Amino acid sequence: MGSEMCIRDSLMGTLTPADRMLFELRYTEGYNASELGEMLKLPPGTVRTRLLKIRTKLKDELLEE
Repeated sequence: MGSEMCIRDSLMGTLTPADRMLFELRYTEGYNASELGEMLKLPPGTVRTRLLKIRTKLKDELLEE
């Protein structure tokens, strides 16, 4: 479990603070795109697009390791 946390922390460190917050709110706190859009004053589609880009970046980083 320790090495998994290290990898997770390393991957999260590649994100901007705004992207990290969005990712955590969605996947840790469980907010949906509409709720996040209201919080961030963004259309839900924009939230979904940003989340897709974040997931793609994390996947690419993970594959490099």
